[in-house]
Amino acid sequence: MARSMVRRQGEGLSVEQVADKVTEAEWRERETRQQLHSPGHRGPYGSDPQGLVVEQWTARHREWRRVAVLMEEEGWELYRPSPGRASARTAGPTPWPARPRGSRNSRTYATN
Repeated sequence: MARSMVRRQGEGLSVEQVADKVTEAEWRERETRQQLHSPGHRGPYGSDPQGLVVEQWTARHREWRRVAVLMEEEGWELYRPSPGRASARTAGPTPWPARPRGSRNSRTYATN
């Protein structure tokens, strides 16, 4: 989830803007972690939702850092994620062949 969010928000950002995003995510991660561990801070749902927010900011922070390193290593001035790299699920061929239309299972069609 963090990767797709960063890809959407980061499209077209400069190196400096990505550095600002890294700093913001680091700050938000630290602040939410401190709130989670503060003795008097418990919302109406206890600490569990706050713990999820910490995990989200940790993932975003890690992803913004990854983007910053990638931009530096590749020498990019602007972040332009390639559309085909959004998910590992879409990469490469499937391990099984597609069935013909109208077939319900593998036994309903003959292999000629």
